[in-house]
Amino acid sequence: MKKKFLFAIIICLPIYINFSFQLKENSELSTSKQKDEIIPWKADATLTWSDFKGKPDKSSPYKAMTFSSISSNLLVFSEKELKIEISCHFIKNKSWKKAETDELLKHEQVHFDITELAARKMRQRLSLLKLKDLNQNNIKAKLDKIFNTSTKEQQQMNKKYDSETDHSINTKEQKEWEMKIENELEKLNEFSAIIVSIK
Repeated sequence: MKKKFLFAIIICLPIYINFSFQLKENSELSTSKQKDEIIPWKADATLTWSDFKGKPDKSSPYKAMTFSSISSNLLVFSEKELKIEISCHFIKNKSWKKAETDELLKHEQVHFDITELAARKMRQRLSLLKLKDLNQNNIKAKLDKIFNTSTKEQQQMNKKYDSETDHSINTKEQKEWEMKIENELEKLNEFSAIIVSIK
């Protein structure tokens, strides 16, 4: 099962979200070449302009484009356990920039952080599922609902973020959003592990 969403956020960010329910060894991010093109989200690492490897779209009015993804892999589904991997990545060869300023880079970073926040909310919602209530007939619908809900929230948050910060121009709002997302991530820190296991 694969779903793709592309959201174009003025100046800074279209978000590419890819849900691929596959066995781990078949994940589309599994090859060494593809791994070289992504950056997993990490709390102790931030984006740099050198991470933006894509070719800029000269016709685009945007100053930079960040592509981030949430990939999901159904690792185990049995009577004894449901195990799912939910991971957040920055895609280097699809992300580009026309300008390089500290303010714009921080703005891009928060968009990436919002993607991780959505991933944590997915993991939180997945953790509330009861294994006894899941079967081959309903698991797809239940997972779809969780992913669609989290994705919709993410899209709304990104739009609000860009609107209130005026795409990083409003420095006061930008600082407030940086603190807000940092706090939200901290609140969901228990869901920072990429594997969700339900027994």
